[in-house]
Amino acid sequence: MLSTVMSSYPGGIGIVKDGVIVWVNDYILAMLGYSSDEIIGQNAGMLHLTDEEFDYVEKEKYRQIPVNDSAAAESQWVTRDGELRAVKVSSFPLGGGDYSAGFLFTVADISSEKNNALNLHSPATLLFFAAILFIVALSVALLFLAAMVRKMKAVQRSLRESEEQLSATLYSIGDGVICCDNQGLVRSLNPVAEKLTGWTTSDAQGNHVDQVFNIVNALNREKAINPVGRSLEWGVIVGLANHTILIDRKGKECQIADSCAPIRSAAGEILGAVLVFRDVTREYSMQERIKSSEALLSDVFNSIQDGICVSDKNLNILRVNRVLEEWYAQSMPLTGNKCYRCFHNADKPCSPCPALRTLSTGNTEWNVIRGPSGTAVEWIELYSYPIRDSQSGEIVGVVEFVRNITEKRKAEDTVRALKETVENATDGIAISTPQGQLYYYNKSFELVFGERTSSSESLFVDTTLEKEIFDLLVAGKSWTGETKMYGKKGRILDVFLRAYSNKDENDAVISLVGIYTDVTETKKAEKSLANMLKLESLGIMAGGIAHDFNNLLGAIFGYIDVAAFETNEESTAKNLGTALHTIDRARNLTQQLLTFAKGGDPIKKTQPLCPFIEQTVTFAISGSNSSCRFDLPKDLWPCSIDKNQIAQVLDNIVINALQAMSDGGSVEITGENMVFSENQHPTIRSGKYVKLSIKDSGIGMPKDILGRICDPFFTTKEKGHGLGLSTSYSIIKRHDGYIDVESRQGKGSTFYLYLPAVTETLPPRDASADAQKKHKGSGIFVVMDDEKVVREVIGKMLEIFGYEAVLKENGTDAVEFFRKEKNRIRGMLFDLTIPGNMGGKEAILEIRNIGSNVPVFVSSGYAADPVMADPEKYGFTASIRKPFMIAQFTELLNQYMDK
Repeated sequence: MLSTVMSSYPGGIGIVKDGVIVWVNDYILAMLGYSSDEIIGQNAGMLHLTDEEFDYVEKEKYRQIPVNDSAAAESQWVTRDGELRAVKVSSFPLGGGDYSAGFLFTVADISSEKNNALNLHSPATLLFFAAILFIVALSVALLFLAAMVRKMKAVQRSLRESEEQLSATLYSIGDGVICCDNQGLVRSLNPVAEKLTGWTTSDAQGNHVDQVFNIVNALNREKAINPVGRSLEWGVIVGLANHTILIDRKGKECQIADSCAPIRSAAGEILGAVLVFRDVTREYSMQERIKSSEALLSDVFNSIQDGICVSDKNLNILRVNRVLEEWYAQSMPLTGNKCYRCFHNADKPCSPCPALRTLSTGNTEWNVIRGPSGTAVEWIELYSYPIRDSQSGEIVGVVEFVRNITEKRKAEDTVRALKETVENATDGIAISTPQGQLYYYNKSFELVFGERTSSSESLFVDTTLEKEIFDLLVAGKSWTGETKMYGKKGRILDVFLRAYSNKDENDAVISLVGIYTDVTETKKAEKSLANMLKLESLGIMAGGIAHDFNNLLGAIFGYIDVAAFETNEESTAKNLGTALHTIDRARNLTQQLLTFAKGGDPIKKTQPLCPFIEQTVTFAISGSNSSCRFDLPKDLWPCSIDKNQIAQVLDNIVINALQAMSDGGSVEITGENMVFSENQHPTIRSGKYVKLSIKDSGIGMPKDILGRICDPFFTTKEKGHGLGLSTSYSIIKRHDGYIDVESRQGKGSTFYLYLPAVTETLPPRDASADAQKKHKGSGIFVVMDDEKVVREVIGKMLEIFGYEAVLKENGTDAVEFFRKEKNRIRGMLFDLTIPGNMGGKEAILEIRNIGSNVPVFVSSGYAADPVMADPEKYGFTASIRKPFMIAQFTELLNQYMDK
């Protein structure tokens, strides 16, 4: 009986996962002679004598568990000292049907059972021998009664001593033991069994084992089948299923593990059964905690929102969490396959591969790669960490944490695009702390204001306004408006500022933002436009006045010129010359009115600016107490200009400069070729220009006056009429150019003229063409003008030249006369506009329709029409402005009538 009890004793407890020993109790360590460091982490096969025995135990485990929820098999283990131990190994899956969670195993050392079987010390064998001895003694007693009595006493004494020894051994073991007969009635309990069941041997004897050994299933609380009945019925060792609870006589419960073995006679007859059990509440709790921990870890593993992949050294996927299974559903199953095949559909590892780098270097590696195709996960961030052996420190695998950064990447791309937009914005943008310390500004800001630091001087000209704006921003408000600021090199700029505060989620100000738009040139352009509008509004009035006045002036001018031409008296000619000079000043004044009036289009010709500029300025400055210095390159581009109008501009600016230098000074005139690209200047269109700079050393102009200097009739001089600069402004505009000025009080002024350049090669100049020749003509020359006095004075000039002058008041009469006398007519001069009747523009069409090529000239003192600037386009031979002198008329006739 003692041998059977020892063979059923479950000795040790351990845990195995994926074939590796995770944990063993002290019993196993003591039994095998190993320390925990030497056995934990090793392959479970190390405990068995041969690989075949280990394979047998494994096969039995996977064969029995699906049927019985547990498995048991015998094997031979080898101790640290090489000693063999016969053991019985029982296995229980930790995860139910999921074997990946590992197995709990119990082991009982059955070496003593094997040895005792050889020594014949089992109780059944002893009884058998006792019976034989009894028969022998009985036979001998018939012959030798005295000897038999002695021998029987010796045998009884020996049996009694043996039973006492066996009883003492039974009572000293640490497991509970219940012995039953072949009917399942209790015969004895050892002290441990009495303690666990709450029954004493005397109370339990004669009762059925089901009453004393009251067991239920821990999961459903149903009555469990007692193993004694099955052991007696089947004649085999029967173990309890997992989750068995023993309820003692007072109702106290404990978790037990047990086995029951039949007791056989020498003939193999079942005499009873022995039930061995022990309290495994602590071990069971530990096992449940292990299962719970594994389940918890599994839940945590699968609840992490980042993807997790565990791989071995060969990049075989060992485990992934639910996130990766969802991302790569099209590549399932993932476990057991290569990571690069599942995740990247590749036949070899990626390059670069963070996992391979980690396996090589042992360091944490990082990379950003494309997410799984066909999903919303466009970009992923991957961190790779090494998995090391706890004892050797060797890298045995790698774990990768994968995070979806699609939204983060999009946000970064958006921020990057916004940063590029801000950095390349045409407006200046600057950001400072709530304390006003500047920490960012873009390229446009630096271009206008230069490099800045948090300690740079204030940009504001008005520091009081700066403080007001700062206080508003710190209070979380905004400010928009225009103010003066210091730009590069101290230049004062007009700046349109939009300032506001950035706040956090708690509405606290975290930064101050300013958007700066340099509107200096724009304001100049606006002023230029305003000046232009003023000129246009005044042009109607000025043009009308100038037209009528010019006709009267032309008559006076012409008659005096004719008188001066015809007189032979020196004194009379001198007086008439003085009168012409005086009237010429009036003509210049009228010409200025005409220039900024609506009809003052320039009559342009392509010509070089040198020596024209030097000659004009030198003449203007002659007789003054100032000097002039020229810096005009020889390769200065020619321009298409009205020479008379540009000369007027130079005169006006130089005269202003001389007046600003009453005590004398210097005028510097420089020129340079310039090319403007698109949008380089708010007013100047793209193209090639000649830039003329006229700088004086005079008194300069204050800021409040600088913006009004081109206003018509605005002047700061007592005897000025306020038309000089406004006229110059109008002339330059009509040449498609631009005029600008810089001035600081006490520092002088600089005017800048930008004239469109012509880069074509000019024909060689014929000096003889400039020589004036006296004109001689004959035949009829028709003059058409609505002013009688003008018609008559022109007629006088033509008679001097030898023509017969025919004077007509309007175009209708002139055309009618031409129809009758066209063969006798040598030339015609038409006024461009005739109020209430046919003017020159309409009359020329009639003349050309008749088919005549007779020279026809157009004349006007004021015209809104472009005919004066391009007469050939409208059928005229050439144009001449009124009032004109005999010399100018002679030059015109010499050029065209001789042809």
